Amino acid sequence: MKIQFGKKVTEYWEEENRAGVVTDQGEHFEADVVIAADGVGSKSQKLVGGQVRAMKSGRAMWRAAFSKQHLEKNPAVKEFFKMQEGDTGEEPIIRTWLG
Repeated sequence: MKIQFGKKVTEYWEEENRAGVVTDQGEHFEADVVIAADGVGSKSQKLVGGQVRAMKSGRAMWRAAFSKQHLEKNPAVKEFFKMQEGDTGEEPIIRTWLG
């Protein structure tokens, strides 16, 4: 299944080996794992039954997305973000820095 964006999840369920969600449009999605990546104090936290208050850590996180066309303009950047062999063939690499 391809990753889909712009979906509003209204229900979440899990069993021993499966999990799933239902969207506000009535769509049902089932998977081995459901990842809610909407942050601390998020709506997904309320769905799964817990609320955690954010605390200052003294660190910041920044992320960006850009078209692969930009990689062609700079060989060093292209090498740094090159595709890697994965389970499904060529997959993008993800780099994370905390600071």
